[in-house]
Amino acid sequence: MGDGLRVSNNVQRVRFYLLEETSLSWHRYLKGQNLSGVLPKSIANLSYLTIIDLNRNFLSGSIPPEWTSTKLEFLGLTVNRLSGTIPKYLGTMTSLTNLYLIHISLSNCQFPTNCIVTLVLTPCGPCSNLNSNNLTGELPKELINNLINLREVRLSSNNFTGKLPSFQSWEQLRILELEASGFEGPIPHSISLLRNLTELRITDLNGGVASDFPPLENMTEMKKLMLRSCNISGSIPGYLGSLPLTNLDLSYNRLEGNVPNFGAALQWMYLTRNFLTGPIPTWITSRDSTYQIDLSYNNFTEFVNEAPPCKDTLNLFRSFSNGSNSDFAECLKDTPCTGNRYSVHINCGGGEVTIGKTTYEADLSRGDAAIFVHPVSYWGFSSTGRVWDSNKTEYIARNVSVLKMNDSPLYTRARLSPLSLTYYGRCLANGNYTVTLHFAEIIFRDNASYQSLGRRLFDIYIQDKLAWKDFDIEAAAEGVDKEKVLNLTNVAVTNHTVEIRFYWAGKGTRAVPTRGTYGPLISAISVVSNFKPPSNQRKKILTITGAVASALCLTLAILYIVWWKTRPGSSSSREHGGLLLLDNLYLRGLDLQTGLFTYRQIKAATNDFDIDNKIGEGGFGSVYKVHLNQSIFLFLLLIAFYLISMVHLVVHPFYNTNMTMSYFSMQGILLDGSAIAVKQLSSRSKQGNREFVNEIGMISGLQHPNLVRLYGCCVERNQLLLVYEYMENNSLARALFGECQLNLDWPTRLRICIGIARGLAFLHEESRLKIVHRDIKATNVLLDGDLNPKISDFGLAKLSDDDNTHISTRIAGTIGYMAPEYALWGYLTNKADVYSFGVVALEIVAGRDNMKYRPNENYVCLLDWALVLRQQGCLMDLVDPKLGSNFNKEETMRMTKVALLCTNPSPALRPTMSAVVSMLEGKLGIEELVNDPRMYGDDFRFVALRDKYDELQRQTSTEAETLMDHTVTGSSSTSAQDLYPRDLYSL
Repeated sequence: MGDGLRVSNNVQRVRFYLLEETSLSWHRYLKGQNLSGVLPKSIANLSYLTIIDLNRNFLSGSIPPEWTSTKLEFLGLTVNRLSGTIPKYLGTMTSLTNLYLIHISLSNCQFPTNCIVTLVLTPCGPCSNLNSNNLTGELPKELINNLINLREVRLSSNNFTGKLPSFQSWEQLRILELEASGFEGPIPHSISLLRNLTELRITDLNGGVASDFPPLENMTEMKKLMLRSCNISGSIPGYLGSLPLTNLDLSYNRLEGNVPNFGAALQWMYLTRNFLTGPIPTWITSRDSTYQIDLSYNNFTEFVNEAPPCKDTLNLFRSFSNGSNSDFAECLKDTPCTGNRYSVHINCGGGEVTIGKTTYEADLSRGDAAIFVHPVSYWGFSSTGRVWDSNKTEYIARNVSVLKMNDSPLYTRARLSPLSLTYYGRCLANGNYTVTLHFAEIIFRDNASYQSLGRRLFDIYIQDKLAWKDFDIEAAAEGVDKEKVLNLTNVAVTNHTVEIRFYWAGKGTRAVPTRGTYGPLISAISVVSNFKPPSNQRKKILTITGAVASALCLTLAILYIVWWKTRPGSSSSREHGGLLLLDNLYLRGLDLQTGLFTYRQIKAATNDFDIDNKIGEGGFGSVYKVHLNQSIFLFLLLIAFYLISMVHLVVHPFYNTNMTMSYFSMQGILLDGSAIAVKQLSSRSKQGNREFVNEIGMISGLQHPNLVRLYGCCVERNQLLLVYEYMENNSLARALFGECQLNLDWPTRLRICIGIARGLAFLHEESRLKIVHRDIKATNVLLDGDLNPKISDFGLAKLSDDDNTHISTRIAGTIGYMAPEYALWGYLTNKADVYSFGVVALEIVAGRDNMKYRPNENYVCLLDWALVLRQQGCLMDLVDPKLGSNFNKEETMRMTKVALLCTNPSPALRPTMSAVVSMLEGKLGIEELVNDPRMYGDDFRFVALRDKYDELQRQTSTEAETLMDHTVTGSSSTSAQDLYPRDLYSL
């Protein structure tokens, strides 16, 4: 490509040349720009250049010899396509102190000896020859003996040969990382000379020679220690408890004995796959959820005190050597198998999906660094490991592009683990089974960018036996976003369980497309017996048919009596605003995926709308928290449908084992006592009734982890009630700046922001019905018990037609969150929601209410202040003071820039919500914003909107925030008031 660098994107290729002026810059950052071509010789003409960061690009070739004349101190070339040898002339670059190289041969190399303090030699992704990805051969003696000033060495994921070298020349070393480097053990005793180490990581040593625990007692500054799969035997030394350790991973060794006591500073401890014995000490079981501890696959005998229940942050999967529950955990002792099963189908990381005649069960648990999840009695999973090099907490992968393969719903989500992931099936009849594993690489890309350089390798074990070594999804499927199905027949089930384990042995890339991207990924699992159920099983079930039928008749008789006593005494109609309210018969005529409840049921559940159950009140009306199991009628319904499902099993006993659950789904699984929220329409509400019913019909089928679920409604006795999923932590507005604020740390805020973006991306792009919400604001984002965000209040939502560029409609929404083109001219597209999201994102960063925060009289709102700070280059002044210094500046700046990009006055320049998700996750670059004062005239500095806002402030409290669309034409919409008003108390 001559002497230039080429920048690539999906639309065009633009060529940039480094100019030959000698005093343009002291350094040059071109990181993550997807530059292609070769390294230019003209860099040598930039005589003042000290730093050049070309990490994460698509460059090829080798380092030009002309660069030896520069004064470079930092040279970063990781995640590229460089080839050849490390040139000898690098030894003359005496100013070089930090060298980051990857994917090159170590033959005939020479390093600058007394200057380099950081050396990173890790592999990149595939090149033309997939067999030459990793560095091979022995580690050069020149590197070991001459680089005496090294502070940091990372040689992970390579294929070096020979014994693990002595490191006695590297006494100043602070960080040593040798994960899956290819060396043979044991760890030399000379490692004790590295007394300045703060972080030591050695994993996956070759050779089967067992060794004692290395002497580390003099490393008094050690904070992170990983000695995984190093063939270490003996006991865990007690002196480790005196070190200031925060991270400890000694998994996959041969350690025996008891677990010593560690200090309170230790937050993450992994001791999985050892031979530890004795009781599990109290200091482990008594720690709260801020500590992540994994003791799975050991030989413990008992607890010091009474066994605790299964906790999300203490993994005790297969931790015991005795007792009837040794296969799993103590917390399963109360859920014994009630019969044999002959199949298990799991959509790993995704929702329930039906493919043909097979239904894959949902697996929506968020996952964690040390967790044992058992959503039902007959299957679950154990996940072990955390990403050490970043703050990633995502354990579910999501597709970044449209999938076009067959059965694509199985592959849009997948479960991830940074180390080990085990799925198990339980209560299976003994015999031979076929295990089918579904994979698709949905994170890496195959375009001409650094995102195509990623490579994922992991091992697959079936029944604890290695089935596939170094499995590469992309290579096996011959590309990304393509399915690969593995079948293993005749898997023997002898103890009623099947176990499928995925293990990352440290191989492949670690930082493509972002740091911390590695480890096993699985999309779906299917386990089916190779034999038909025994014929006597059918006879056993037929013998109880008479009893079931009798019980069913009795139950139906009871239901009829209850229905007769609780039926409405008068017609379910009322006059409201001149319109006849449609009753439940009309609602039943709609294709609703929600339940219909009677007024008596809800009245009983709320204890006659007792004030003690009231959790809020807004312009729509009152909101109550209830438990549906308070309704005897609904309880009897549950019994009835359970008995009906039993009869169905008599007719089809083995070929539709999910039928019982499908009946429960139709009638609502809330009968287990889980809480719901009931919204009661106020008599002051002026919304149109028929329009309200249409809105219910539109949103009833929407199901997404980031959308509040509507369970049902009631239209009866002059009443209109909605039954919603109950959200324990109220609204985001209340959590950020309400009377009862929550202590939201930065990772939680980022996760909330990404969750909102994913919910909107689903509404705009992924849902069968493309929907514009029209009222995205902090009070309409609710938080569940785990602080997961869910979008609520679809009363103002509009269907978006793909054939139309926009919708012309009357204005409805909330001042301060409405996009200018919609608020001033009624021009509605999904970019209006993007604008509203940008405002909410700013509120999350700042912890301030957009409409109530005015630094002084010169500013209208928070967004107005943010625009001024951007022009002044002081965006960090936006950050919530409550966070102090405990936030990631890079992530904060990224979210703030995305928020301002979303609030661009021009809707055409706002990104789509799927692009917003990618930008927030760091997978997509953020377009630089242009600070053009002409873009912010009076209209866009909110003068017109401010007048309207001031007018609203003078109105009554029931109409203070939301603009209402009162028209009765087809373009009208229901009123969307807050499900959880921020200024009221919560139970």
